[in-house]
Amino acid sequence: MTIEINNSSKQVITDLNFFFAFESAHVYQDLGKINKLEPGETTSLYSPLIKGTGNDRSLFFQYPVNITEIAVESLAYVA
Repeated sequence: MTIEINNSSKQVITDLNFFFAFESAHVYQDLGKINKLEPGETTSLYSPLIKGTGNDRSLFFQYPVNITEIAVESLAYVA
């Protein structure tokens, strides 16, 4: 699986974490972290193997909202 990330904002983005979650087995797979992405910059993360089987796969990313708070967003769900 390859995830391409493009910072189309005018701000520096930091500490993006991407992971898969398999709800039926409560398995989490870290797909990678982007420490810093400059405005207009594009990068990608590659994972050669998606572990876990079955249904209910969700792709998430988390990012800092401020110094003490982290948000988690769902990017995709495969039933």
